[in-house]
Amino acid sequence: MKQGDMENRTENLANGEEKTEDKTENKTENRTKESLEKVEAKREESFEKPEDRTKESLEKLEGKRGEFLEKPENKTKESLEEVEAKRGESLEKSEDKKNEHLVKPEDKTEQKSGFTEEKVENNQAAASSLTDDWLEDKAGEKAPKEKRAEKDRKKKTEKKTEKKTAGKKKIWIPICALLALAVACSCVYCVVAFSYKEKFLPGTWVNGMDCSEMSGAQVAGLLENQLQVYYLDVTGRDYVSGDKEISLGRITADDIDLTYGISNRKAVDALLAQQDIFTWLFRRMSDNIYSFSLSQGVSYDNEQLKSIVNGWEACQPENMTEPQDAYISQYSEKLNGYEIIPEVEGTKFDVQSLLELMDVAILSQESFLDLELEGFYESPAVRQDDDSLTEIVETANRWLGARITYDWNGAEVIVDKELLRKWVALGKEGPVLDEAAVAEFVKEQAEEYDTYGKRRSFMTTLGVELSLPSGYYGWLTDQEAEIKELIKAIREGKTVTREPVYASTARQKGMSDIGNSYVEADLTHQHLYLYQGGSLIFETDFVSGSMSSTPDCVTPEGVFGLSYKTTNAVLRGADYVTPVNYWMPFYGNYGMHDATWRSEFGGGIYIENGSHGCLNLPLDSAATIYGYMSTGFPVICYYYQVDPLANQYVDNWDDDDDEE
Repeated sequence: MKQGDMENRTENLANGEEKTEDKTENKTENRTKESLEKVEAKREESFEKPEDRTKESLEKLEGKRGEFLEKPENKTKESLEEVEAKRGESLEKSEDKKNEHLVKPEDKTEQKSGFTEEKVENNQAAASSLTDDWLEDKAGEKAPKEKRAEKDRKKKTEKKTEKKTAGKKKIWIPICALLALAVACSCVYCVVAFSYKEKFLPGTWVNGMDCSEMSGAQVAGLLENQLQVYYLDVTGRDYVSGDKEISLGRITADDIDLTYGISNRKAVDALLAQQDIFTWLFRRMSDNIYSFSLSQGVSYDNEQLKSIVNGWEACQPENMTEPQDAYISQYSEKLNGYEIIPEVEGTKFDVQSLLELMDVAILSQESFLDLELEGFYESPAVRQDDDSLTEIVETANRWLGARITYDWNGAEVIVDKELLRKWVALGKEGPVLDEAAVAEFVKEQAEEYDTYGKRRSFMTTLGVELSLPSGYYGWLTDQEAEIKELIKAIREGKTVTREPVYASTARQKGMSDIGNSYVEADLTHQHLYLYQGGSLIFETDFVSGSMSSTPDCVTPEGVFGLSYKTTNAVLRGADYVTPVNYWMPFYGNYGMHDATWRSEFGGGIYIENGSHGCLNLPLDSAATIYGYMSTGFPVICYYYQVDPLANQYVDNWDDDDDEE
């Protein structure tokens, strides 16, 4: 809407108002009619095209908004919100005005001629309000941004203040309610608490009777009735069978002339006064029992009680059995070990101590006394679950449970309970293993199954069976090491299959331990045979130790094992230093090696021109044999007493001293 149109509208409305007032003074009917016509005309003029005016107002606001946004300094969130707010207000006002004035013409014509002056004034006020709003909006556009911002801050501050005030009011309401509730609960709690000045709190027991919620008079009456029917049952172990909870006797009030010397009401009232009444709620919620005993004024004939108790069978000395300690049994074949024999409780107790215990029970008006529960009997000093006994039995049975299966040079030897029961005994401080017996066992097995140092039967290549001494070859048990291993296995209770610790081994298990791979040196005929897997794979002549020199130059006979092998060695003696290509010792300094300084081998060379004791070989033969050798490889050297080829007696030396 343009400013000129709005000004004309305002002037017309004002003129219409003056004319209406003049006509009202002269002619009421004409003035009403004219006013209606003018108002209707103004309405039609103002709202002829409301959509055009709304569109025009929106276009103006958009223009203003665009101008505002074009300036960088105005591009803030606050300015945008102000423009959007004004735009929204303008749209709302336009819609309100449109709805207010868009009334059907036929509805206006149907109104009575008595259209009052008040209606005219309302129309004038509406028009004036519309004009004022538009002017205010225009003025607001030109107002400084700082004032608008200040106005918004004031509004926000007012809203925050209102929220804080409302919040404080909301907080105080529940606080006051809680305080009021707490005061009310405290009052109720105190009222209930003071009621317990005249009665006992929940969970109160007096002389074995539940006196909860009872008055002092009620409790005193119960005590009086209790005295008239009072009895005390004593139970314990049967002196014959040892069964528990067996009745030993009963004492009644008449038996001992039980009476009250004075009224027990005072004692009850004193007990009532001692209770803490403010714990009533806790006592109600708890399942705890608070027991009290009143013995004031109770008396009885002590001599009569003593006479009755001494007459009970369980109290006779001859009927009492002594307790017995738990102990360890002898070796059990069935269990293959030991076991703990349980303790015997016994039925012995001190009668005088029983009378003293009964005195306390009677004065406390207790009706039941179990000597078992009171721990009244004499107890064994050592019980079945004793740690010391348990450890001894477990250790002994662990040792007895060991099982060691030996492969002793091919023979099976078993160490189990049959042997172990002889070696394991129980001492004062625990089980004892007879280590001397263990050592003797190892020695016996070594003597039986070791082959080291024993003579062997050997069948030569020529078919003659010889009995040969043992050199450095055969099965030899390391007895000292094996004794330690066996003792360790027993103490750990192991079940294991193993071999003994050997100091020396052979190529094959058993008493015939040479096997089918070996070197056979026929010293009589100066000929060597090499067997592998039972087959002869190589043979050669050699020269052995001299027979005409000193005895230590004679090559020894026997069964030996190769000590080691090496190449490019230097052999040293008292009068020689000899380098060799292949060195294979089998008995100290006696061994096999190449002899490149010799051109002939075999025959009778050894008798006059033999070696210092070694087997001298051709170079190529030494190389071949060297390839088959390994540590422990059997080397058998022998002389024939009767030459199977010449069928004649051959005298040989038997000295075994070592030399090259």
